[in-house]
Order: sequence, then structure tokens, then C-alpha cells
Amino acid sequence: MKHWILTCVVLVVSVVGLAQDVEPETNLRPRFVEGRTTRYALWTVRHTNVNMTIGERSQSATTNMQVEGEVSWRVDAVNDDGSATCTMSLEWLKATFTAPNGDVQTSDSRQGSGDNEVMHSLLQAMSSAPLELEMAADGSVTAIKGVDAIKSAAGEDVRVPSDLDFMETASDLATLPFAPMELAMGNGYDAQFAWSHDLGTLHHEQRYTFKSIEQIAGIPIANVDARADLRLEPDLSKLPEGGAGVDINLEEGEVVTQVMFDLQRHEAVGRNATQTTVIRVKIPVPAANQTLVRTMEEVIQSQALRIAEE
Repeated sequence: MKHWILTCVVLVVSVVGLAQDVEPETNLRPRFVEGRTTRYALWTVRHTNVNMTIGERSQSATTNMQVEGEVSWRVDAVNDDGSATCTMSLEWLKATFTAPNGDVQTSDSRQGSGDNEVMHSLLQAMSSAPLELEMAADGSVTAIKGVDAIKSAAGEDVRVPSDLDFMETASDLATLPFAPMELAMGNGYDAQFAWSHDLGTLHHEQRYTFKSIEQIAGIPIANVDARADLRLEPDLSKLPEGGAGVDINLEEGEVVTQVMFDLQRHEAVGRNATQTTVIRVKIPVPAANQTLVRTMEEVIQSQALRIAEE
């Protein structure tokens, strides 16, 4: 009898211990609420070093571009399946460009003019037209409207980012794209993205990992890390003469991201990302019987921080 009781006690303790070891699952999807508005501060720095080599001659140039601003995110309508229509408005933007010789040009959409009028026109156009986004229940962006209005405001001579570029901005703002309904701490999920690049399409094979939950000012915050390996799909049609004989190779490419996710409002509190790429382009120069090698090393650091919510 005592042996049987002891066995039962051991089994109960084992089951309780096992239950304590199993992490509860958390919903990391957005919880869209009609009329809810959130405001974020944005900051991005792009550091680029380009080295040109042909034969024994070599030349390097380094540039820096810093963009800061504020963006609002409003939920306009929520569907029965959890998807939603949202509006992203770039309230104001300021860009500071540092040339290889150290000269600095600044353009601010809140000002009447800037050091670089083309850049100033672009910033003002992007700050004047809200973008309507269709969001899936899993936090991914499925469609966008409003880019044509930005193009019209900017003018024909100003190159405006593509629909995909603005969709990428939206994906890196308020939600965790493609998040599962349930995820235990320590586990993760995979997501794939294909974003625009000057040389074609940059594919992201991204892995999100749910690291921890902490309390900040009484709010439960999920900390989610992400790492993406990058693959460049060149579009040679963007190059002169269709890029005949040109070889484009992404030698290094990764993105490391940290996201703080509010588990009460189910939206991002802040995020930090660093993208590193090394792209080598080889261009034949038949007249000189040589090859021009262009190596571009680029580091992009970006942050978004929630500064107000309604």
C-alpha cells in the first residue's frame, strides 16, 4: 500500500513539474481596433562605401544618408476574419546627406526649401499623401494604395519609391508579419519577403524567435529577435544595354532585428534593425580589354519607436 501511494505521489509531482516546464503559448498577431491610432518616430542611417577598380587603378568613395521623421498608423476598418484596412501617414521627414568630400546637404519636409531640391520635393510629396494598406490577420501587408498620389505631387523628374518600398516600410512598423496565433517562448517561425533593390529584388529568408516577456510600466512586452539571410535576384534590364556581360554577386547579406511587441495593444512598441550587404559587380570594358569591378559595402541601421497612442 505504501509503495502504491509513493508511486502515485511521484507521478503527480512529475506531471506538475512537466506542466511547469511547458511554456504557455502567446498570440503575437495584431489585434486591430477600428479608430485606434499610433504614432512612431523613425530613424535610419545608410552608410555606403563604393570601391571602383580597373586594372591597377582603384578609387573609393563613402557617403552617409540619415533620414528621420514621424509616421502615424491608423486602423480604419476591421473585417470579420481579423484583417483590416489601415492608413500610414508620413507626417514629416528630414534627410541629411554627407558626400564623399564631407559636404552636407539637408532637406526637411516641414521647410519651404532644402539644400537638395529634388530630395526636398520627394520628402514633401511623401509627407503630403497618406497610404492605404490592406493588412492580413497575421500582420502581413497584402495591398497598398496612394503611391500614385505621391508620384503626382513629386513631379515627373523625381524618382519616387515603388509600391513595394512603401509596403516594406509598413511591414517594419506596427506588426510582426506572418505571426502565428500561438507561439511558445523559445520557439520561432519563418517568413519570406521579396523587396525592391536598385539592382533587382532582394529576397529575405527570415526567422523570428520569441525570446522573452518583460514588464515595462506595467505592460507585458514580448521580445522577438529576427535574422534574415539575403539573396539578390539581379534585374539586368535596369542596366545600360540590358547588362550584357555584367556579373552581379551578393557576397554578404543579412538583417538582424529586435522587436518589442505590446501584448496589450498587440502592436510594436519599438524595433531596431541592422542590414549588412556586400555586392560586387563586374563590368567588361572591351575597349580596354579589362574588367571594371565595383564593390559596394553598405550598412543600414533603422529604428522605430512608439511615441503616442490613442
